[in-house]
Amino acid sequence: MLKRFVLFVGLLGLFAASCKKYPIDEPIIPKKPDPVDSTYLYHFIGTVGSVDFTLYDGLNSYINSTLNVKTPASPPDSPTVAFSSTLGRPGNNQNSLVISKGILKHGPPSPTDKEFETFFQLGDYFYTGPFNTQGITIEWTDENGKKWSTLNGDQNGSTFTITEVKKKYVSGVTVLDVRIGFSCSVYDINGTSIALSSAEFYGAFKNN
Repeated sequence: MLKRFVLFVGLLGLFAASCKKYPIDEPIIPKKPDPVDSTYLYHFIGTVGSVDFTLYDGLNSYINSTLNVKTPASPPDSPTVAFSSTLGRPGNNQNSLVISKGILKHGPPSPTDKEFETFFQLGDYFYTGPFNTQGITIEWTDENGKKWSTLNGDQNGSTFTITEVKKKYVSGVTVLDVRIGFSCSVYDINGTSIALSSAEFYGAFKNN
């Protein structure tokens, strides 16, 4: 009888242990991603005429793209290249901005990274004019697809300053992310002008 009682108590203990309550797993709360610093998204922010624009790469179909215009040469002349960066929408160039910087003379066949980086040093730069191909050109395309350019008129009082440059490599190609503060006047082919003011551009220039 005693053996049966001991066995019963043992089984009761095992049953009680199997019924022990374990803490319920708490739901996993996904970690919120770190906020994106919009100052390092490619963008154009500024006033065109009397209209304020805030355009970002990746929003409303806008993308930042690069294009280089190369001019070959035979010795003793040096080949040259002009670099441009565009913020616009593929297939729809309304309200798009192009910034071009030229002209870099370099050794064949292409600029070295050192030549490329030196060409985009921090500081102030002047605009290209009718008698000077060295400098900055800015082109704005308005909501009607009409083009306006700094090339078509006077730039007295205009400014262009590179304030930050960040270097990176994309598929083995050197890319400079360049921040620019500027103000200028852009003109249509008839000489009518509109002002770009309080403007900042942050975009890529590529050495390829």
